[in-house]
Amino acid sequence: MKDKTTALISGIEHFDLTHTFMCGQCFRWYENQDKTYTGIAYGKAVTFGFENGELTIFNTTEEDVKNIWIDYLDLNRDYSEIKNMYLADRFVAKAMEFGYGIHILNQEIFECLISFIISTQNQIPRIKKIVASLSEMYGNPCKIGDKTLYAFPTAEELKKSFDEELMMLLEEEYTEFLGNKVVCHSIPIRPGRNLAIICESAAINYRQKKMGYNAAQELYKRVQENLAKGRR
Repeated sequence: MKDKTTALISGIEHFDLTHTFMCGQCFRWYENQDKTYTGIAYGKAVTFGFENGELTIFNTTEEDVKNIWIDYLDLNRDYSEIKNMYLADRFVAKAMEFGYGIHILNQEIFECLISFIISTQNQIPRIKKIVASLSEMYGNPCKIGDKTLYAFPTAEELKKSFDEELMMLLEEEYTEFLGNKVVCHSIPIRPGRNLAIICESAAINYRQKKMGYNAAQELYKRVQENLAKGRR
């Protein structure tokens, strides 16, 4: 593993961390008390600080700065040129003045797609919570200081976990306990998964089934119906 270091990039204009991370395009960054931002992207957890045109990247490597973070923050794009193209439009000019420091983040495509779907009729705090929960349940852990962040799962990881857990929820297993028949669930576990959230989800699902609603069967039914429609 390459040693982590602190990188400094100077001479950055038309950029602001709060404008970029809190405008609603991404939900994985959290503001610290010192106005820095900590988050995770492409499986890497870092902290960004920005002041007087200088961007500081903590807990990174020179290779990651070149291969990930410069492109992720869209630092090679000339935003002044883009802004000058629309100064004549007073409405766009007003919007650019309000969000002068927004950069378009080059996010992982699958994470961006799922976040966009989740964002339908949701507010930013709730979207962040849902995305964080998905990452904790299915993503790989990444340490930064005393914090543990979780990478957003890939489509393959999500499908594998979904298949395993859907079968677990569809199949009823029982065991004997003091002469009584008790429901027993075998929960697939992998390193880094949040056991508290997984067990809580299993308990909620079981309670719903006792009340007459089987979420797994309903989901399976809808998936099969959509597949059947696609074949027509």
